[in-house]
Amino acid sequence: MNPSEYVPGTAQRYTNMGYIVAGILIERLTGMSYAEQMRQRIFRPLGMHDTYAPGVATGIRGPHVRGYQSVSRDGRPELVDATRWSQTFTPAAGDLISTLADLDRFTAALFGGRLLAPAQQRELFTHPWQGAELSNGGLSSVRLPDGRSFWGKSGARYGYQALIGGTEDSAVRVTFAATPTDAKADGQSALAQRLLGAILALA
Repeated sequence: MNPSEYVPGTAQRYTNMGYIVAGILIERLTGMSYAEQMRQRIFRPLGMHDTYAPGVATGIRGPHVRGYQSVSRDGRPELVDATRWSQTFTPAAGDLISTLADLDRFTAALFGGRLLAPAQQRELFTHPWQGAELSNGGLSSVRLPDGRSFWGKSGARYGYQALIGGTEDSAVRVTFAATPTDAKADGQSALAQRLLGAILALA
């Protein structure tokens, strides 16, 4: 067994594997697919009609933006359409298709206390540190000029990038999406951070 990376409560480390394991546990404990549990427990009650787990499907329902990934072929950069790429390599870890409107509905419900019991809601906003910017890891926070905390989470798939965030009462919320050509590169969060900084300056 590998040793612990840090003392519990002193740090956090986001990994896709944690969510993959959570998806497996959901299916084994409920006897239903992760996708169906998400639909019944979250998407349908919140009216998130355009959000779903695609599973093995490679198409996107309804009107959508195409995403492209920059790849190197024979030493030259080339854009490849990533819109129909399978997301099955990380099930339950970012393999959802959604819209900005649905992401805002989810953020309002989650931060507004409509999805979790009070004790779990307090745990949601329990964090070992508060940084100057939102990380690309787990839920993290920044301090607004008026003293409130703004919480958020960003993520990316090839061809696509998204971020959700808000204050603990969900009075101030942000949803953001873009189609960078190298969404998984380390520097791609810079665009989201600059946009978020401009928005928070107005909050």
